[in-house]
Amino acid sequence: MLYFEVGTISNDSIDNLAVLLNQSHAAGLPVALSEQSFSAEDLASGSAYELAPFIRKDAPGPSDVMVVLEADLLDDAAMRRLRKAGLNGPGKTIAYGRFASEQARINAVARITYALGYEPSTPEIQTVQGLPEVSVPIFASARRRSSRSRPRVALVNPPAESEEQCAAFLPMSRERDYEMLVLTSGKEKRIWQDVLGLETPVWHYNEIAPHVLAAQIDIAVLFGPPNGWARFQALIANLVCANCILIDASEKNAWAGFGNNILPGTGRADFLATWLRKEIVPGRNEIETSDRFEAAKARFRLPPELKALIPAPASASMAKTDKGRTGDIVFMPTNGVGLGHAKRCMVVAKDLAQPDRAKFAAFPSCIGMLSRAGFDCSPLVARRLGTPDDNNDLVNYLRLSPFCVGASGFVFDGGFVFPSVMNAVLTNKLPAIWIRRGLWQDSQNNRVMLDRQKIFERIIVPHEAFEELNAPVAQSGRIREVGPIVQKINLSQAEKETIRAELAERLGRPLEKLVVTMLGGGVAADRRAQISAVAAHLSTRKDVTNLVVVYPTSVVDPGWFNHPNTVVVRTFHASVLMQAADIFISAVGYNSFHEVLYGAVPTIFIPQMAPYMDDQRARGNAAVQRGLAELVEPWEPLKLTNSIDEFLAGRAETVRETLAQFELPETGSAAAARIIEEICK
Repeated sequence: MLYFEVGTISNDSIDNLAVLLNQSHAAGLPVALSEQSFSAEDLASGSAYELAPFIRKDAPGPSDVMVVLEADLLDDAAMRRLRKAGLNGPGKTIAYGRFASEQARINAVARITYALGYEPSTPEIQTVQGLPEVSVPIFASARRRSSRSRPRVALVNPPAESEEQCAAFLPMSRERDYEMLVLTSGKEKRIWQDVLGLETPVWHYNEIAPHVLAAQIDIAVLFGPPNGWARFQALIANLVCANCILIDASEKNAWAGFGNNILPGTGRADFLATWLRKEIVPGRNEIETSDRFEAAKARFRLPPELKALIPAPASASMAKTDKGRTGDIVFMPTNGVGLGHAKRCMVVAKDLAQPDRAKFAAFPSCIGMLSRAGFDCSPLVARRLGTPDDNNDLVNYLRLSPFCVGASGFVFDGGFVFPSVMNAVLTNKLPAIWIRRGLWQDSQNNRVMLDRQKIFERIIVPHEAFEELNAPVAQSGRIREVGPIVQKINLSQAEKETIRAELAERLGRPLEKLVVTMLGGGVAADRRAQISAVAAHLSTRKDVTNLVVVYPTSVVDPGWFNHPNTVVVRTFHASVLMQAADIFISAVGYNSFHEVLYGAVPTIFIPQMAPYMDDQRARGNAAVQRGLAELVEPWEPLKLTNSIDEFLAGRAETVRETLAQFELPETGSAAAARIIEEICK
């Protein structure tokens, strides 16, 4: 095992560490970071997702090797860490540094020798022809690009002094012969997004490890000169060794000294677009298979001192194969409690040709429901209340990424694409699909969410039941619209009577009238007051039983147990109880709303309108306008009780008849399953 240390802890040294660690891992080296050397604060930069998978509790032993970066900057804190590591090992140490003189190198060696008790090796960091010096070795990983019929053209460091300058490249983002993406700094990323829109992928260097980022690119147009940033040089190394076409579009041909594997080009957007379309893309195969890359590849080989540490491959007789088995498809529902998202995923997974291909990474609130449906599950860690939205996301990445190893695809259903999702998808090279429902509120800021749609090969947008609720979807080759994804449960009258009879026997009371109240788990909005109002109002109606239905993981108000005629039921089978009810009182989430419509259940809706949610009020009003439901605002307790009385007096049956006769669009779960199977082969 190779354990890594740095001569001094700073943002730059941690970034260099992340680059070398990930490049080494991708090249086949067994790498690690000791928990005794790095604290969470040390790694809490943009590199945290790149470093966290390699942290181990143990320290290096006699059979391990230590790699010290920036040994020329060795400070006292690093000396203490090395001294502590030297108590049990490691057996060998490699120290990298850019020493100002031979005496500086001797001084660093002496200090490390004092700390460890033996002398480290200090191999020279080879400077790559045409690139400035950096403080870590630059080499390519073994990762290869996937074959793509429509190549991805990356504009690398294009000029962005003004929006007008960026707008010159807008036509290139609409080309049919290739896909355009932009690779820029974090500072300029916003400018490019404003000009190109969020449909065009815009990356900054720290979003993902260099070898993973390189896998997104087939043709790179280099606008800026070579620079001395290790992350940038590692990207170039991986592009060269994957036979990516590099084009020098810099001023004064700044890449000319790099070698003949870079084609001289132009930075003018109009000329560049025509040249790419007519010359480069049609001749891509000939360029990629020429020998012009070989000399440049030799510059990015693994240094001999590291290559010697790659473990011998396992014996072919010991290697396990599983030929003919179709890979699993990982489904990840989120956000919040995640039950609605999990239910939607579950409906789609059941419509796969092989439902047993589906496995779930889900929050604890959903595990019971998914397990009962027969799906294998891996629990994620829910965020704690009162903490930032990304709380525990790094922990979830450490669970999610190994769970995805060997999968054939990834399906995400949620409103916010967390870094854990992005990193798990890209580092495992998974084709990914996003089930993204619409009906966002006008006040929502979806910039971050829509920026991360670039990691998905397909985006499935389930329709709403009513056309006016379906917002226009940006035209894109990735987006597929399907009908409403809904669990359809249509019980016969005999089945409903059987359920009511079993409930009556279990509760020890007749069910002349059954009201089912289900207003959510309390994450988006606190609906205890409305539930209490319903229970209090029905407490004098001996002919009515009110079931307050909550999921097993939901919080229950003790006061609900004090109302006569009200019974609290914890269950995952709310859809069946809903069907048996005379009245259903519900929030207006996507799932419950469509189950009401397709199941013809008379319903009083109470919308939840948290800022990050979909527009439940618009959804409910659309049903009211068609005579298919009633909508009561959370602050209208008198209207709520009056509506309950009206429904019990006969209006419920009128609504049920109207629902039964209403023509609804074809559901979309089967279509969504076919799209997923097309991508996750």
